[in-house]
Amino acid sequence: MKKAQVSLEMLFAIGLMIFIFLLIFYFTFERRAELRTTEKILADKEECNKLTDMITMAYITQSNHTFELEKPAAISTTSQTITVGETNYTCTFPINRTLNSEGNFFELSSGNVNVNYNNGLVEVENA
Repeated sequence: MKKAQVSLEMLFAIGLMIFIFLLIFYFTFERRAELRTTEKILADKEECNKLTDMITMAYITQSNHTFELEKPAAISTTSQTITVGETNYTCTFPINRTLNSEGNFFELSSGNVNVNYNNGLVEVENA
């Protein structure tokens, strides 16, 4: 009888260790998912800030610039906002003198983007 009791305690201990392992695995998986989401948001924020900086720099220096946009973006000149990437990260730009031939709301695709200063206005368009 003593052997049966030891075996039952051993099974309980092994079951408890498996349960603890599964809990650790679950929390690790959840943290990785949160980390991936945060990385996407930060990448979209970086692209948004890059586009904002180029618009501001073109206006301040009154010069033309070309740079590569890695994610698609949408710009609203009336609300002065830029929305970037799959997380739809939104930032604002301080220049209310921005235009595009498509109108007050336009989209930019990934790739080269021209930011041109022309008679007090900054024009943003795909190259």
